[in-house]
Amino acid sequence: MAKAIVIGAGPSLYKFNHLELLAKSDYDGSLLITDRMLRPCLNMGITPDRFKGFYVFSMEDMFVLKEFYPPTKHASKITVIHSPRVRKEVLEYIVSLGYKLKCDYWDYLKVTSNVGLMAFCYGWRVLHLKEIAMIGLDHSIYPSPDNLPFTEDSDCFRSCYTKVGQMIMAPNHQLWLESFIDFLELIPYPIRIINCTEGGVLKDKRIKEMEFRKYLW
Repeated sequence: MAKAIVIGAGPSLYKFNHLELLAKSDYDGSLLITDRMLRPCLNMGITPDRFKGFYVFSMEDMFVLKEFYPPTKHASKITVIHSPRVRKEVLEYIVSLGYKLKCDYWDYLKVTSNVGLMAFCYGWRVLHLKEIAMIGLDHSIYPSPDNLPFTEDSDCFRSCYTKVGQMIMAPNHQLWLESFIDFLELIPYPIRIINCTEGGVLKDKRIKEMEFRKYLW
């Protein structure tokens, strides 16, 4: 069965040591990695030598994207899927390091800034996966003074933030969650979707929840 894990950069990824679990596993599916997570994955020993499909995704018009692509001996085995929004200078830099490029011109990418959602949709649209698991796609943060510019009892917090259980959603998280649920309606065939974040707010009747350790073993 064609399957993959989407790897986002949410806080649950580190709270539950999901990269370490993946690195120690014998998972035989593909990896759909958001650009911010490429360097941490490689540092953890998660490389294209170990996983048969290794894709990295970028979609924003920002120079900082260059920092997400390190020089590595694995570059020629990594396919970078990018949106038309990514700057030419950034793409030229990525190519200079030996990575392979492929542009995704899907029109729906114009209505979201969520690279995790881009990776998820590429999985069913292009790779025709039958199963997609997700880690690090929290669409929320854990409450802490470092994460919040306002106290939870302030008018600004009540106006801009939403609390779901123990998690807090900023305005961008709220938009990402709405987009993700909407995009589920576009999937043209039955697909098994598994949320292995063990946290966050990405919940829907079409999404099964499972501990990542149990999913891998």
